[in-house]
Amino acid sequence: MDNAPVIGHDIVTIGASAGGFEALNKLVGDLPADLPAAVFVVVHLGEGSTGMLPRILDRAGPLEAVSPEDGYSAERGRVYVAPSGRSSVARTRRCTRGIAALMS
Repeated sequence: MDNAPVIGHDIVTIGASAGGFEALNKLVGDLPADLPAAVFVVVHLGEGSTGMLPRILDRAGPLEAVSPEDGYSAERGRVYVAPSGRSSVARTRRCTRGIAALMS
């Protein structure tokens, strides 16, 4: 089996329901510090939910976890958590809130 890296695939997307916090925490905690990809996380929560998930995931492992603002520049080795009640989009390495798809 060829272990050559896959060129041009540097985004990981993860979706979970509200019951997926434990699995999400474990998954993010097990990611390597030198992960060559940006990680986008969307969790199905109501708009009034608290925004604690970025802080929880930030403590889970070596990668910084944040809730990006519009226009935030995505970087490899970081976890981007969509704000509650919204989803995130990566378009040319910039995060945009409010659209439920990833675009190239």
